[in-house]
Amino acid sequence: MERDLLVLGGSSAVGIAAIKRMANQFDTVFAHYHSSKEELEQLQQDIPNLRLFSADFTDMESTQRFVHDVEAADRPVTHILHCPSARLRTVRFSSLSWENYEQMLQTQLRSFVVVLQTFLPKMAKRREGRVAAVLSSATVGTPPSFMNDYLAAKYALLGCLRGLAVEYAPKNIQINAVSPSMMETKFVGSLSHLMVEKNAAENPLGRNASVNDVVPLLEYLLLGESGFVTGQNFLVSGGSLI
Repeated sequence: MERDLLVLGGSSAVGIAAIKRMANQFDTVFAHYHSSKEELEQLQQDIPNLRLFSADFTDMESTQRFVHDVEAADRPVTHILHCPSARLRTVRFSSLSWENYEQMLQTQLRSFVVVLQTFLPKMAKRREGRVAAVLSSATVGTPPSFMNDYLAAKYALLGCLRGLAVEYAPKNIQINAVSPSMMETKFVGSLSHLMVEKNAAENPLGRNASVNDVVPLLEYLLLGESGFVTGQNFLVSGGSLI
């Protein structure tokens, strides 16, 4: 049976690593990017089944056009990996505008909703499908300060995901999340070097997470023997949260 993977946030560090690890297990891989596609284009040289689509998830028209273009490929999207996010910043709540919240919600939650409203019903008809989303360890335990717009979007995404997991479980669709602690990727480039170093020093393993700590779990949820696992939010924190 054919199966295709759709990666939202495909140009992110997690997206790139996931495509490298799992592409050969799918007939087609659709990868989303916004403005950065150089690494994805390089991957295409070694992964002939990789197809690229651009979209600005803060723009509804662009998001809908992206979904239409993927749908027009007439392929059975059976697996979805969701890992886009607006750039992380540390800002006091009093300095945030509603536009900051909207940007986070549009990039993380709205894109998830718009894409799944198209492809989940198709998965349900086939009675086959898996969805995995990358959240954050901030959704477990005491959250960090000065990231309220980011936290709001992650918690909203978690609530949406869990509700869908219950609704679509009878259709044999598994929907789960992975929540890593701070990963040293370009995503945290706007944070101070001291903050990143402090976070690593305070972790029981003495380092921050890497994409290689996260992607194997995503592979298990998308391709492994996890058919009885759904609605879960898996923490990957090196013991900093238990």
